[in-house]
Amino acid sequence: TASAVIIMLAPRENRDSAVSGIQTMQHAMGDLIGSWGPGLVAAVLLFFAFSSIVANYIYAENNLIFLRLNKPLHIWTLRVITVLMVLTGTLVSLSVVWQLADIIMALMAITNLTAILLLSPTVRILASDYLRQRKLGVQPVFDPA
Repeated sequence: TASAVIIMLAPRENRDSAVSGIQTMQHAMGDLIGSWGPGLVAAVLLFFAFSSIVANYIYAENNLIFLRLNKPLHIWTLRVITVLMVLTGTLVSLSVVWQLADIIMALMAITNLTAILLLSPTVRILASDYLRQRKLGVQPVFDPA
């Protein structure tokens, strides 16, 4: 939304119709705040991409730890795969990168939805116990038994 507002606020007379994507944003920022606008957009994009890669790596490593696969071999394999994915992302076309990202996100959504469905009976039991304790007027206490 912020990017769309910036692009809409920028003057339209200087726009090149052949420019698209992030270049449109860079031109708009250049028109609005001056010659350092495109560099600012590039820096923000760089930090966003870097922080996204680091965060996703941390999620993946935490999953290995949760699954008790945190042996040095597994961790280093994850690191090598991460670096290879970053390098591959720089070599293939943008449409392929987006398609792969969509497929991976769909697989993660399917995995999460399956886990939610499998855990729903347990959640129902815990929620009913919590509500029962609240109706009795006591401070709810979690008892795993």
